[in-house]
Formats: sequence, C-alpha cells, structure tokens
Amino acid sequence: MKTRLVFVIIILSLSLLCFGESGKLYLKINEISTSEEIPDYSFLGLQRDIITEYDYFVVQFNDIIRPNFKNEITTNGGVVFDYIPDNAYIVKMDAKSFEKIKNQKNVKFIQIWQPAYRIDPQLLENSIRSIEGKDTPGKIQLKVTMFEKENKNNFKTAVSNIEGIKILQGEHIILVEVNESEAREKAIELASLKEVYWVSRFLPFELHNAWSRWIMDTFDTLNMRAAADSWKSQLSMSTAADSARMQLYAHGLYGQNQIDGGDDTGG
Repeated sequence: MKTRLVFVIIILSLSLLCFGESGKLYLKINEISTSEEIPDYSFLGLQRDIITEYDYFVVQFNDIIRPNFKNEITTNGGVVFDYIPDNAYIVKMDAKSFEKIKNQKNVKFIQIWQPAYRIDPQLLENSIRSIEGKDTPGKIQLKVTMFEKENKNNFKTAVSNIEGIKILQGEHIILVEVNESEAREKAIELASLKEVYWVSRFLPFELHNAWSRWIMDTFDTLNMRAAADSWKSQLSMSTAADSARMQLYAHGLYGQNQIDGGDDTGG
C-alpha cells in the first residue's frame, strides 16, 4: 500500500512538471493567474475590451487540451492560431462566436488578446535610444508581425495610417522606422492594431568572425587591425593575409568534407 502511494505521488509530481498549472498564462509582459484578478493595462494604453467586427482572444481550458476542445472552437466559428502555456489558444472570432465559445463547459478563461500581450516589454521603457552603427541617428526600427491570413494590404494601410511611422519594407512582417523620442508611443499604437501579432525592436544581424578566431583557434592577435583607439583592434581581420595565419588553415583544414556539429539546450 505504501509503495503504491509513493508511486501515485511520483506520477502526480511528474504531471505538474510536464503540464504546469492550468490556471496561469505565461506571457512576455507578465505571468498571469486566470484564477485571480486579471491585470488591467489601461494605464499603458494597452487595453482593449470592446469587440468590433472581430478580434483575437486567448481561450484557456480547464484541463490539458484535447482534440475535441479545438473542434468545439472551430465548430462555433473560431479560428485557432497559436498555443499559449498553459492550456490555451489564441483564437480569432467575431462577437457571435465569442458568446458561443465562452459558454463551453471546457473553457476556463476567455479574454481579448490584449495589446499588452503583443509587444516586447523592452519597448515600454522610456530610454529607447538609437545604436551607433546599427540605426540611423535618432531613429529606431521596429518589426511588426501580423496574424497569418490577415489581409496584407489592409494591414499595411493600417500601419501607414499611424502618424510618424515610415514603412521601410515587408508585407506579412513589416519593418518600420520611427523617431527614437516617439518609439515607445508608436510601438504601443502598433500593438493596438487588432491585426498585429507581435511588435519588437529590429536590429540588423552582425557577424563576429574575429571573435570566433580569437576564442576557438590560436588566441593570436597578430595583425588584427581596426580603429587604432579601439580595444577591438586586436580582434578584427583586415586582410586576406590575416586569415592565412590561422592555425586551422595552416594544418590544411578549410571545412571541405568535414562534419561540424552543434548542441543547444534550447533554454
């Protein structure tokens, strides 16, 4: 009997580890308990409570999601877009579907997918500044992603109608530029568009081959030149001759017919 009790406790513990608490939503802006009072983000200008023609909602279930839960949503006119831990979906629906779905016995919590859930919290800081060498001086670039299946032209029009926003490129994901002094304000306006899935800052990709040479190869900084007044001057490659001095190359290892493997915990 004692052994059986211990076994049951272990199974319950593993279930909690695997599935978490069904009463929580794990969002970028906050960890929300749907069993308690839900935070109101009106003070940030990131709250919307009125359903217009349609909107996106977070629908959380009172148990681990099963296929019939999703079927009930689609049967009642909802369109499922994404999973949110724990046990929730982002669902597109109109007011009629909302009334039907909110009364389903398996639904624990339902709320408009608030603008506060669609924005990188870093954009809510008041000290957003352009970065030398990455941004145009005094400007900030933002990446605005729309929900799949939204009309691209309507989405682009809605973004361009926001004063002070310059569209640089894109359709499904639009890259825009704003004044750094207005970055927070404009990011909030973008997140408030119902077509928007996510708003974040955009920074161009940057390669750091000089770092990998220094760390992984010889630790030799000979003839690695950059600006004379920069400590990075010892970590940059300036000529083809610099690469020729790498010890891997000196041993005839150029990457051809070789297998390179990597591992990442994903954490």
